[in-house]
Amino acid sequence: MKLYDREQVKDWVRRAVCLIAAAVGIYYIAWRLLFTLNAQALWFAVPLWAAETFGLLSSLLFFYTVWDTRSRRPAPAPKQGLHVDIFIPTFNEPMWMVRRTVLGALDVRYPHATYLLDDGRRPEAEALARELGCTYIARPTNENAKAGNLNYALERSSGDLIAIFDTDHVPMPEFLERTIGYFEDERLAFVQTPQEYYNVDSFQHSTDLKRGRTWHEQSLFYRVIQPGKDRWNAAFFCGSCGVMRRRALEDVGGFATETITEDMHTSMRMHAKGWRSAYHHEVLALGLAAQTATPYHVQRLRWGQGTMQVLRREGVFGSRGLSVHQRINYLASALHYFDGVQRLILYITPPLCVATGILPIHNTNLGFLVRLLAYYGASLLAFRLAGRGYGRFLATERFHMIRFFTYIRACTGLVLRHKLRFKVSSKAAAGRADRRTLIPLAVVAAYVIICLVGGTLRVALGHDSNVPAFWINVFWTGWSAYLVATAAYATIRINDFRAGPRAHAGLPIRWTSGEETGIGMLADISERGAAVLLPNDANPGVRVSFVVEWPAQWVKASGVIRRRQDLGHGLLVGMEWPERTGSAGARLSRLSAQLTARHYMLTFDHPWDRFGQLELRRGHRRASPRRKVAIPILIGEADRSCWAVTEDMSEGGVLIVSPEPFVAGTRVDLRPWDGAALHADVVRCEELASPPGRAWRLGLRIERPIDLAAAAQPADLQKTVSAAA
Repeated sequence: MKLYDREQVKDWVRRAVCLIAAAVGIYYIAWRLLFTLNAQALWFAVPLWAAETFGLLSSLLFFYTVWDTRSRRPAPAPKQGLHVDIFIPTFNEPMWMVRRTVLGALDVRYPHATYLLDDGRRPEAEALARELGCTYIARPTNENAKAGNLNYALERSSGDLIAIFDTDHVPMPEFLERTIGYFEDERLAFVQTPQEYYNVDSFQHSTDLKRGRTWHEQSLFYRVIQPGKDRWNAAFFCGSCGVMRRRALEDVGGFATETITEDMHTSMRMHAKGWRSAYHHEVLALGLAAQTATPYHVQRLRWGQGTMQVLRREGVFGSRGLSVHQRINYLASALHYFDGVQRLILYITPPLCVATGILPIHNTNLGFLVRLLAYYGASLLAFRLAGRGYGRFLATERFHMIRFFTYIRACTGLVLRHKLRFKVSSKAAAGRADRRTLIPLAVVAAYVIICLVGGTLRVALGHDSNVPAFWINVFWTGWSAYLVATAAYATIRINDFRAGPRAHAGLPIRWTSGEETGIGMLADISERGAAVLLPNDANPGVRVSFVVEWPAQWVKASGVIRRRQDLGHGLLVGMEWPERTGSAGARLSRLSAQLTARHYMLTFDHPWDRFGQLELRRGHRRASPRRKVAIPILIGEADRSCWAVTEDMSEGGVLIVSPEPFVAGTRVDLRPWDGAALHADVVRCEELASPPGRAWRLGLRIERPIDLAAAAQPADLQKTVSAAA
């Protein structure tokens, strides 16, 4: 069967399951209303039924939105001569973060002008812009927050197209080449791309380094929901990593300033004016996710309150001029923030039943259980399939528990009339989450415990004749307790004490420390430090200097050793140095940004969807299990050799990333940094389109088994590096 036939069959299976789940859900909710409400406790029964009905409505809107998520055709090659501006709005972000983004913008290949829009009016930001060669704009006041900042810059620039990046998002060089071709459509207002995050150990991430996969709380939105909205011409601008047409902005009076979600509000106005949008489903920029729970809640509260403001101003079904499909899609996005109230009802109902014996359902017989299981079973299966692998049920439920109170607070934006403050969420604040974020979880936990204790005493004293209903509600109460425990653990487990996140490197270096010198590996690097892997027999002093051994990527650094850790196959050394300015600081920032993109794209840019995607690297099956082993290795043939880095090893093969290509079938010599020479045959060679410089992944078959014990390392090197450095 051809590929497109197979994908088409999978799409129809998804749609059939969604339709079945929708039919079962409608039947279940109607049956609940007509035959199960406890007339003696309507004050209790009706809110629960309303919460279940809201859940069904949310599911139906989700199925509708993601009915077809096939990506649009790639944009044609952009025409030369387009006038493009890149805007980088900033307020109080640290200079290393601003420098990374400005350098990334300057490195974008299509000719453009770069503007740093500083609402903080900081002399150091102006000096940085002058040093790097971009235009600096600072307005005298801060009214209307980010929207006002962007509108002020619009009046002082002239680009026909404007690309916008928040200060924590670094664009890749090909960003404009892949997106501005869409603007051949004269009625296209903007192109949005996914927002992906390189700090994969953040609060909102779930990362499997061993398998090279990462998921974050917004994965479902950017990987599935936005492509689905795009098929309805309803994808909206998300504030960063997008390109907008100046004429479309002028047509709606610039960025909307009436709400604190200027991105969604501006998109709605453009759609209402008949402008079209496009979603380019390719990672073309990498940013920083909220590292701990505190900035996560600040960000979600702002989004929710802003959405409520949009609802109040534009109405439940959006602005006049929107199509039916667009109204439904915007409604689906807005209703998302009401699920805090729904979740609260679902969390308090079972414990209250346990404690009091009052039931919102008058008859919990076998028929009820069958219908309940059929409804929730069909819904879970449909969610899993429609989510294309990104709708992870347990993780999603955990985040529902984490943010339910924040979303309840956000609903106040629907009724509050005073102007809300635009609060910038810090992405790089060192420390741990504010303990106040645990208060809603603590309240739910205390409520659950009190109800369980009270209900147990009531049953023990013989005051409950409906024992089956009691145990059913104990089960659902236990589910709430589980969610509280996992949400609390997720909140307190992330402690971030680095001034700035480090980029995973995996590059060979030549290091020097006192009288010692040799080859090592740069494990990670930032503007203020690095971790380097040295041979087992190394005995460095208090300072280490190194030079990166990679073509077209010269970087030299020197720092004081702060930590050491013996990994068995080498000595991991954590270094620190003062933050650099000038050309040295620019080189470190550019290298950090490039290595961030390289590591993410090589390691994590793979789908979770095993049902909807072909098996990765099909045709390259391994005869023996491999382990992640990253060490420098010299590879060469005849008079040509270079230093490379291993990715993984098995008893009969090794996978390396090399700065030089070697043709498949070539016999090469390998020499690990502290081992004897080996002979190997190149099985495959594939070019990697990622910085820094050019790189190739080589699959090698060796003539004798590698001693994995001698080269063993923890499967999770990145976490080891983070802990040691």
